[in-house]
Amino acid sequence: MVSVKQVVRYAMVVCGLSLLAAPVQANFPSVPKETYEALKLDRSASPKELYEALIKRYMDPEQGVGKGKYGQYWQPVSFSKYFDPHTFYKPPQAVKEVASRQECVKCHTDESPGWVVAWKKSTHA
Repeated sequence: MVSVKQVVRYAMVVCGLSLLAAPVQANFPSVPKETYEALKLDRSASPKELYEALIKRYMDPEQGVGKGKYGQYWQPVSFSKYFDPHTFYKPPQAVKEVASRQECVKCHTDESPGWVVAWKKSTHA
């Protein structure tokens, strides 16, 4: 009959062997080899090197960041503006008009009533 002590001992040995075998695997088994080839990195690259290479490629206009070569023919949709604010967001240059608190509440009540209801229920109202 097998005792509990023997089962625990067996489990400890199996866990220990799996920990010893872990470094033998590739550093990032979930990253396909094609990604490393496209980034011109060795499989033994550090996480920092992999991250920096991915960001460099992601932000490269040659890889499609920004409006692209046909950018003069289209305008970005809100979704594109949200995910690429560096390219599409143009902040306001100056405040167009100065309004009082009551004027702001009135305008927002007309334009976005759901938000105003939530604001009035909050501690900020």
